[in-house]
Amino acid sequence: MGSPFTGRVLDRVLDLIDPASPVGQRLWGAKAQHGDAFPLRLAGALHALARAGDTDLAPAYPPHEPRDAALTTALRRVLHRRAVDILPWLDHPPQTNEVARSAVLIATGHWLTARFGLPLVLSELGASAGLNLLWDQYGLIAGSQTYGPPSPALTLTPDWHGATPLLARPEVTERAGVDLAPLDPVTDRARLLAYVWADQAARLARCQAALDLAQRLGLRVSKGDAGDWAASRLGQAHPGRLHLIYHTVAALYFPAAT
Repeated sequence: MGSPFTGRVLDRVLDLIDPASPVGQRLWGAKAQHGDAFPLRLAGALHALARAGDTDLAPAYPPHEPRDAALTTALRRVLHRRAVDILPWLDHPPQTNEVARSAVLIATGHWLTARFGLPLVLSELGASAGLNLLWDQYGLIAGSQTYGPPSPALTLTPDWHGATPLLARPEVTERAGVDLAPLDPVTDRARLLAYVWADQAARLARCQAALDLAQRLGLRVSKGDAGDWAASRLGQAHPGRLHLIYHTVAALYFPAAT
C-alpha cells in the first residue's frame, strides 16, 4: 500500500505479539473479517504512540531510519509496556480521509461549472472528518493546467491522462456531510494523522494542511445513516444551484438497502 516502513512494522509485530498478552488476546479473539483491517488498526496505534513521543518508538520511526534489530526491540518493548494505550485503537477501523481523492472532485467541479454555470451545493456521504468537502479550497495541477483558488490550502499533483476540464472556477454556496462515526478535525486530529503511514511525508503534509483549514472554517460532519440523510438532503430545494452529492470510497461500507 505504498508504505514499506509499515510493512516492516507489521512483519515484526506478527512474531512479537504473545497470543496470551492483552493485545494478543484482543487480536486473536476478534474473529475479524478481512475488511476489519486489524493489522492497520494496530499500525495506527503504534504510529500514534511514535508521534506522541514514546521513548522507544519515536527514535525508531521516520524520519529516523532504524536497523531491523533496533525496530524490533522498540516494538517488543512497546507492545508490553503500552498495551493499555494500544487496545482502544483496536476497537475502531482506520479512517484516513485521504484528500488526494479531491483531485477528481476539483476536476468535476470545473467541468460542471463550465457545463451549467451554476453555484454548487455539496453533500458528501461517508465524509469522515469532511476534508473532501473542502475541495474547492485546494489546488490541482492536471496536465498543463492549474485549477483552484489563487492561494490554495494545498495543491494536488496526480498523474493525469487524457483531456482536462475547462478553467471555470466553481462557486460553492453550501456544504454538508454525513458519517456513521464522524471525526472532529480538532479533537480527532491525532487519530487521523496516525492512520497516514509514517514514511508517507507528502500525505502527512496534505492531511495536516486540510485539517488546519477544516479547523479554521469550523467544519463539522453530521452523524447519521447515509441513506436517510441523503433522502433528506435531496428533498430540499436549491433554486438556481446545482446539487452535487457524492462519496469518495464509502459505498462499499453501505448496507445493500442503503
